[in-house]
Amino acid sequence: MSRTVPQHRSPRCPRSPRSRPKRAAPWAHGLLACTLLALATPLALGENLPQGPAPLGRIELELALERAEADAEAAQAASLAREWLGAVEAEFGTASPEHIAALTRAGRAHRLAEVFDDAERLLRDALALDREANGPLSPAQLAPLTELGRLYQAIEEHPLALATFAEAQGLSRRTLGLLNLAQLEMLDGMAESLLAMEAYDEAESRQREAFDIAERHHGPETLALLPRLYEFAFWLRRTGRLGEERALYMRAIRMLEADGGPEDPRLIDPLRRLAKSHQYAASFIEPRGMAGGPTGYPSADQALGRALTLAREMAEPRPALEALILLDQGDWRMASGRRSAALEHYREAWQRLEEAEDGPRLRQSWFGTPAAVTSPQPSWRGVRPRGSEPGLEHGQVIATYTVNVDGRAENIEIVESFPPGRKDTTVRRTLRETRFRPRFEDGEPVASDNQRYSFLFGFRP
Repeated sequence: MSRTVPQHRSPRCPRSPRSRPKRAAPWAHGLLACTLLALATPLALGENLPQGPAPLGRIELELALERAEADAEAAQAASLAREWLGAVEAEFGTASPEHIAALTRAGRAHRLAEVFDDAERLLRDALALDREANGPLSPAQLAPLTELGRLYQAIEEHPLALATFAEAQGLSRRTLGLLNLAQLEMLDGMAESLLAMEAYDEAESRQREAFDIAERHHGPETLALLPRLYEFAFWLRRTGRLGEERALYMRAIRMLEADGGPEDPRLIDPLRRLAKSHQYAASFIEPRGMAGGPTGYPSADQALGRALTLAREMAEPRPALEALILLDQGDWRMASGRRSAALEHYREAWQRLEEAEDGPRLRQSWFGTPAAVTSPQPSWRGVRPRGSEPGLEHGQVIATYTVNVDGRAENIEIVESFPPGRKDTTVRRTLRETRFRPRFEDGEPVASDNQRYSFLFGFRP
């Protein structure tokens, strides 16, 4: 191996021409430098060494979050929201509109995952940052305020939820105008909390206010009003105003007939809703006395018969829609005590799904588990809804039962009761009065064991 000769040679070591090292060509020096650099760079920089999969970027995290939200994977969505929030903050900064919006979305994800403390912290951070950056009248605060109201409802803090929704509505009216549609969600939230607090008249006034705003915004005879009309009608059903509910459905039917004629397939929607109103009433009124329709409007049989005719006359066959109306007919007949007719409609719906593109999934969804077709309410004597008053203790009764092939509950057993025996009789009576669509296998009804029912309430010790 040759070595470098020092500049000052010893006299006793004369340099021989053969031992003189050869000078490397310039290209060799360049090659050696590149090789040494290639070997040294991974050690110096570190990140080029194998370290597992690279972390997801902001866009990939947001896409994953959207998938988790769409699939209702609440825990996964909350975890992804935390990662995505960090990526948004790193890219746009803490006080950016993007980060504030991400805080709100992450707060919602945590609420749905029932991580309530973290949800409240995230939403309050969004509000504080926006107020600091944009002042107290920024419309960007509407989303976190509304979501905060939903959070307080979830933890049954209804007075706080009511105040939060009211603050959001006031801000919306000041920043977006008196007839803005964004406030409808806040009015819905207020009505829900007022209903939980048993302030029924005030709850109804909020819903009427929301409907009036939508009517004035869209106009009383425009089809754009229909979504809000249906929402208000459903509210009236919940509060027992069934005559007013059906009057709104008839109004929708007249509007659609005026726009598209009596054969318009859009009429199927209000006709089905009208029938569901009759079905709901079967929970509280003697079902066999309802077939003719006590309000003078079309009966459930008439409404569903017309809806099925419209579906079958559509230019392009829609087997899933026909099956849905047949299912409605079965539910109505089961609710009104006509079991044999109900089962025939269920079997026909099952068969019609054979031709539906999404037939197997719909069969599982509609017939895979028993479904209540009436909803009798348990007695609230001596108890209150949770959160309706301060200082209430939490009580509950949990029962198991079997739904037989006739759509009735049997083998009812109380498996948990607190306070012991307080509402056991109520739960047993409620289950005995409920009518079910039985589970189906291969197109035939079968019994379903180990069904579970919970009655939650508040009480004073």
